[in-house]
Amino acid sequence: MINIISKSGTNQFHGSAFGYLRNRYIQATNPFSNTYQPAYTRAQYGLTVGGPIKNDRTYYFFAYEGTDRHESGFNDIGSDAQHAIGLD
Repeated sequence: MINIISKSGTNQFHGSAFGYLRNRYIQATNPFSNTYQPAYTRAQYGLTVGGPIKNDRTYYFFAYEGTDRHESGFNDIGSDAQHAIGLD
């Protein structure tokens, strides 16, 4: 995506970064899951950078955001019981 905005900038460099991590080893187990510590990892991260190309004239701004998500261990409630009595 390219976004062009006509705004005045600043002659100083600025930036920021952020991160968010959710991992199965540092969170509570879902009480409805029949798998102990199901594989679930989510990481969101990003950064922004801005500054002058030519003082008082031309500026740049760059932003990046990423998300990594890995999950498994989701089960249907009652599927083992239904299979045992032949209802599937």
